[in-house]
Amino acid sequence: MALTDEQMQDIQGVTKISAAKKEGDIITGANNRNKYEVVASVDNVTQGIAVAPIDENGNADYSQTAIVVAGTQTPLDENGNGQGNQWNSFGRAIRQGVTGYSRQGSDVEALYEKTEANLEAHGGGEITNMSGHSQAGPAVAKVAANHNVDRVTNFSDYGAGNAYSSGYISEEDKKYLDKHAHIYSDQGNSVSIFSRDLGDIPYGDVREVEGSDHKTSYAHIKGNSLDIDYYVKNGILCSGMTEEQVKKVASIGAKKDADDFIRSQPDNKGLSANREFLEKQFYEKKIKNYEKD
Repeated sequence: MALTDEQMQDIQGVTKISAAKKEGDIITGANNRNKYEVVASVDNVTQGIAVAPIDENGNADYSQTAIVVAGTQTPLDENGNGQGNQWNSFGRAIRQGVTGYSRQGSDVEALYEKTEANLEAHGGGEITNMSGHSQAGPAVAKVAANHNVDRVTNFSDYGAGNAYSSGYISEEDKKYLDKHAHIYSDQGNSVSIFSRDLGDIPYGDVREVEGSDHKTSYAHIKGNSLDIDYYVKNGILCSGMTEEQVKKVASIGAKKDADDFIRSQPDNKGLSANREFLEKQFYEKKIKNYEKD
């Protein structure tokens, strides 16, 4: 049985700070509830870990081993591991954004093989999940497809469109990922928009959330999908809503947008009188954008 998308997001939240951990170390996920045993790790230009969840008896369940690879180290990354690796990682991201080719692919493949070897030493296990963030997304997608990993949970894959158009992600890879990958992304593509493909993600089941934020924690995930109830309650549009849910959220958001617009104007007396008209305009815009995006 594979871990859920929610659990993969939990591990992604601590991947950079855990990349230097050794096999057998115990880490706690970002939600401070779940614990995992490190099966393998890499901490150079690529930062990643392979972990197995700790069961209720305190034992690692190697039958649900997950490989999780963090996003780009920027030169000022407080969780980076040195200026040399950070600049190399940043340079890789720039080249990947132009060419679509992921230099992280060999690092992710090496982590996969190391994880397999360590599981064998433990008497067996299975790599059921893989996850990549940002520029690690296409590399993880490629390796996962090559090894038929059951569930892929990626976040804001950087250069994904280029990776596909350039052939790095093949047609065969795409067919596999369309069935096995869930990709969570911000609608605004706050970072991935700087790629030549403007943030396009052509493979997997892409779930977008209104707004613009590149963090793996941005999407509210419940189980293996977005937490739709959360987004309806908070008036935020996201993938997977019903028509009625979209209308409800658009109505909430239109009222807020009208308030913000009126407050931003020096002389808003006339605007307040036309509030109903403003709300209608914002509402129709949200509906139109949802249908388009």
